[in-house]
Amino acid sequence: MEARLFFEFLQVAIGNRESLSRELSDNEWQDIFRLLKEHALLGVGFTAVERLHAKGVVCPPGLRMQWYALVVQIERRNEQLNGLCKKVTEQYEHDGLSTCILKGQGNCLNYPEELRMRRQCGDIDVWTTLMNDERLRINDYLHTEDRERHGCPQADYLREQQLFTHCQYKEEFIKLKQVPAIGQQLKEKNIDPLIAQMNTDGCPQADGVGEQQFTEIGQQLKEIGPQADGGIAIAVQTGKNEVEYVEYHGRRAVIEYVKMQHRLAGNNEKPVIRYHHIEAPKMDGTEVEVHSRVGFVNSPLRNWRMQRWFENHADVCMKNKTHMGFAVPTTSVNVVYQMCHLFSHYFDQGLGLRQLMDYYFALRVWHNDVMECKDLQSQGMWSEGLGTPVMSKEEVMSVIRTFGMGKFAAAVMWVLKEVFENEECLLELEMRNEKLGIERELPRIDRELKEIGPQADDMGEQQLSSIGQQLKEKCVCEPWLLCEPNEKEGKKLLEEIMKGGNFGQYDTRDVALKKGGMMKHGIWKLKRVMRLVRSYPEEALWEPVFRVYHLGWRMIHG
Repeated sequence: MEARLFFEFLQVAIGNRESLSRELSDNEWQDIFRLLKEHALLGVGFTAVERLHAKGVVCPPGLRMQWYALVVQIERRNEQLNGLCKKVTEQYEHDGLSTCILKGQGNCLNYPEELRMRRQCGDIDVWTTLMNDERLRINDYLHTEDRERHGCPQADYLREQQLFTHCQYKEEFIKLKQVPAIGQQLKEKNIDPLIAQMNTDGCPQADGVGEQQFTEIGQQLKEIGPQADGGIAIAVQTGKNEVEYVEYHGRRAVIEYVKMQHRLAGNNEKPVIRYHHIEAPKMDGTEVEVHSRVGFVNSPLRNWRMQRWFENHADVCMKNKTHMGFAVPTTSVNVVYQMCHLFSHYFDQGLGLRQLMDYYFALRVWHNDVMECKDLQSQGMWSEGLGTPVMSKEEVMSVIRTFGMGKFAAAVMWVLKEVFENEECLLELEMRNEKLGIERELPRIDRELKEIGPQADDMGEQQLSSIGQQLKEKCVCEPWLLCEPNEKEGKKLLEEIMKGGNFGQYDTRDVALKKGGMMKHGIWKLKRVMRLVRSYPEEALWEPVFRVYHLGWRMIHG
């Protein structure tokens, strides 16, 4: 079957086309069903079946009933996963961890209402960090105008934050320390100047009692030690009244927390651990991947930049709660994160059209937020969560380029435009943009035409042609695209996508190597990466080095 006809079918499903360019035979309906299955788009594709049926284009009855049964299962599965995401969030937050749902159910919220529950879902990916919002709460409290309580309210508040929450089960339990976050806050602000400032800035009751309270807190923080950065102490009960604690910090704390979950669940086997995530115990039969990092790239410098950037944006994502009870990345962070996700899987095993459709809708939602943010900024307001402005196209691309993905982003833009847009939409958009572009450029054109003069020789004609080309370039790019599409790299990417299917599961090239032992799989991986070396040399050449490093990292942390 023609690939163009399949793309038209997808465009009908997402509402970008009214009908197909021609009718489908029974065999072509079967081919479309097969391709949608390979790319995990059966649920979304059935929407096209309903829309075409309303226009008199009928799917074979037997296939339609089979298709509908699968769609019902997908919708029920989405409802189940939405509830599980909320359950995971509540459990982890209770245990002192901040969470943000990546991909999966977070992407569902970007889809139009009629497609939202038909996105084919998989496991739960949860980005997890140690809870660090106590520092923000302290800052808010230290600057409050309510200073009418007796004693020193700031010191009272800090004392109240010394919380120890125990969740005991079998012979193991976890102790969460929130005092260390206060210690870091006091360390940054310096206790003595802070007391002096409160004594002079509206806290007359902060006498010796308040100072004594601060001194006691400081002594307790000193006893905790220099590693007091919000760590988690995981303990094993060695006797009836005896407990030994091992305190972990940062990403290591997240990894050990998940390992503890496995022990509590009675799993004796070591969990699968990777550089950026660890597999948590299944929840109601659903796989859960806990991400201590959102992702990675092979180049050490690019990877360092990526980790630092996402760490700086973690807090705002953890607090970007939805009405469904769990947090998702903000739209700006999401378009950066999902580009990293696509790039990683392109080198690892492969991409499917479901991941590209996720990114298509993520870009559309981000662009809408950009437009709304411009309106709000004109009124002195912001759009994105917690007063954070939405990143512009230039800012997003600047970040993506620092990760070494500029060329890949241009390839993705070409694929999105080729697969999910159609000529009618593009023509309408081009006419609208052309009108706006010409109106903006008319003063400059008049000025240059006057300079060329009526005696336009060959050089004048060349200048006129140059002006026309500039106008054309300004009008062909859809507003939601991050950059100018790269057709050459885009065709290579689309070819890989169509050959491999969802995450490369249907790629028939070198199957014996791919499904062989560790050595054969390593050879298959190297051959795949070398196919991409001309397009992305830095990432491809660093891949074998990172693979060796990752093996050592897993041996240490596993």
